[in-house]
Amino acid sequence: MPELTLPSDPHTVTVACDQADAMVQAAGWSDARRAQVVVAVGEAVGNAIEHGAGGPITVAMEHSADSLYVVVRDGGGGPTPAHLVRATLPDDPLATHGRGLYILRQLTDQLSVDGAGGLCLTFRR
Repeated sequence: MPELTLPSDPHTVTVACDQADAMVQAAGWSDARRAQVVVAVGEAVGNAIEHGAGGPITVAMEHSADSLYVVVRDGGGGPTPAHLVRATLPDDPLATHGRGLYILRQLTDQLSVDGAGGLCLTFRR
């Protein structure tokens, strides 16, 4: 699976989102599904920048006509599988944090953590 190694800075979000969008656009995915992919990849990479170890971010993507698989690693431990299962909206609707994993669960077809702490996102057309 090809990997991008990117610095831990906000521009990295744009680079990763553009790459994912180009892949699904070339495969003919609908505009609505492309938007979901871009939002989810941006959220995953943004979380890696905010909560990661501060080193490079690795984004690996593999696609076919009907699916896209993305793994985001930040050098830290990543979320635990239990965090993914328990991800909900914050009780305070005005809270400025705490929605990321919930959003990822809603936009992906499958969300998991690999053995190396990478956040794995699976999208189907």
